[in-house]
Amino acid sequence: MHTVDQESVRKRALILCNGDPPGEALLHGCAEEADWIVCCDGAARYAAAASLRCDLLIGDFDSLGGIDQAQAYAERLGAKVERFPAIKDKTDSEIAADAAIAAGCNLITFLGALGGRFDMALANVEMLCLLRRRGVDAVVRDEQNDIHATCTHLFLYGSPGDTVSFLPLGVNCVIRCTDGLAYPLYDYEMSLGESRCVSNVMTEERAYVEIAQGWVLAIQSRDAVDRL
Repeated sequence: MHTVDQESVRKRALILCNGDPPGEALLHGCAEEADWIVCCDGAARYAAAASLRCDLLIGDFDSLGGIDQAQAYAERLGAKVERFPAIKDKTDSEIAADAAIAAGCNLITFLGALGGRFDMALANVEMLCLLRRRGVDAVVRDEQNDIHATCTHLFLYGSPGDTVSFLPLGVNCVIRCTDGLAYPLYDYEMSLGESRCVSNVMTEERAYVEIAQGWVLAIQSRDAVDRL
């Protein structure tokens, strides 16, 4: 499932974060589509276990047990190593995104960005706004979800029956309109904490949302069972 204008030429980056490891099918599928792959610290473990080839391994390597272990993983991955101090102003995920942009990538997929510490998972999701402002389309993925952020508009590609939810990132978020969803929204102001925009359903292979004001998370899910 991809969000973006299909006509423009894209250079894809895959960023592997040190959260819950993705399944091998998702990992290899995203790796095959990627032009450039970077591992964040402990993500090297599941990347190496899956026999991936990566371009860059970054971090302070506390999760790998130090620089020697990082070098050993880098050799297995075929990756260049960039070490950063433990005390820094950015997360490994944001440093990896900076590196991807410097490498000319304008589409970024994050795997392993969820699970574990909630603050890190939430920071990874909110970083989608930062990347969008920098002209980069980015998605946080796991086996069940594709998470996007937009303040303009967004196309979602999938299958009829996929669940789509919209969550406001702040106050005064207004959805101008939607298309391809079972429950349309028009000029709807979203309030923090309400659940009206959770669990909409795709009726076509493509859905659309246009934002009039604010930032909105669009979460496309493949979970057929309502767990709430």
